Amino acid sequence: TVVLAADFSLDGATDPRVGFGNDGTYATATGMGLLKSLNGKQSFTVPAGVDPADYNEIYIWCLEFSVPLGVAAIN
Repeated sequence: TVVLAADFSLDGATDPRVGFGNDGTYATATGMGLLKSLNGKQSFTVPAGVDPADYNEIYIWCLEFSVPLGVAAIN
């Protein structure tokens, strides 16, 4: 499970998704779905077959325009 903290905030964007990536590259096959809210704590289920240990970043990704909206190192 990936959890965004209570202080999570996004100004807004079309089609913001959550997924994993490595070293500045988003991995499209790791998508966990659309953000549930632009603010606050929320959780996402890691898709079957995706090993979080294979990635070092979490992305908020705009699927429509294929651009990152936010990137965080995995702790």
